[in-house]
Amino acid sequence: MYKMKLIKTLLKIILVILFLIITISFSIKEIVINTTSKEIVSKKISGYILDDIIDEYEISKLETIEKNIRNNKYINEITRKYIDSYLNGIIYDKVEKINIEDEVNSLIENELSTLSDNQKNIIKENVKNKSEKLEKRLDNYISSEFETYKFKDIIKGYNLITNKSFRIILIILSIVDIIILMILEKRNYLKSFQTVIYTTCTLTIIITILVKLLFNFINQNFIGGFINDIDINILIKLIFVEILISLVIYITNKFIIKKDKVKK
Repeated sequence: MYKMKLIKTLLKIILVILFLIITISFSIKEIVINTTSKEIVSKKISGYILDDIIDEYEISKLETIEKNIRNNKYINEITRKYIDSYLNGIIYDKVEKINIEDEVNSLIENELSTLSDNQKNIIKENVKNKSEKLEKRLDNYISSEFETYKFKDIIKGYNLITNKSFRIILIILSIVDIIILMILEKRNYLKSFQTVIYTTCTLTIIITILVKLLFNFINQNFIGGFINDIDINILIKLIFVEILISLVIYITNKFIIKKDKVKK
């Protein structure tokens, strides 16, 4: 009896750990991309574009264009390419030529549709030329002090945890754990899952707070405080999803218990 209880407890702990690693795996890359996009890339690219259209629109319209550019999905795609190239350069010591032509073209066509084709082509060319320098500038934002903290090993860890194969392994292990837990718990499996989700949700909230604190420390001590804020929206969304799942499990469990009582 004690041995079985211990096995069930270990399965729950392992499942919580797996869920947390999955949460980190799916959120960390989005946090890095969204933060870099919002705080660096979008500012630079919107600046490049505004330089070329400053005489074409009124100030109020320019402000709207700037806002739309900075929130455009293509900025995130450009950032993703920059970051992937940067990481590959560190991990594999290889230099990649980034092609952001499609993203820049789509961005200009979407946000500056009222301009003539000739004007749009000039802006596209200017943005692409200036953006080639942006990759080198991104390297400069990272202090050489990171080398003391084995920055390359941290990047390798980041690359591993965001790897698709690693995510698939985590999901498969989670499914296996859930199936075994369902078999062992029998009719009490929902209650066990409820405990697992509650614990995961609580720890995710703690992780979110720690990520915020860690970012503030790194930002102030290693990268000069030039980033205003970190984008943790993905973690907040995941917390809400976990709360929703826990509520669904709770209601379902209560319904089953009530149904069983009626039968008796």
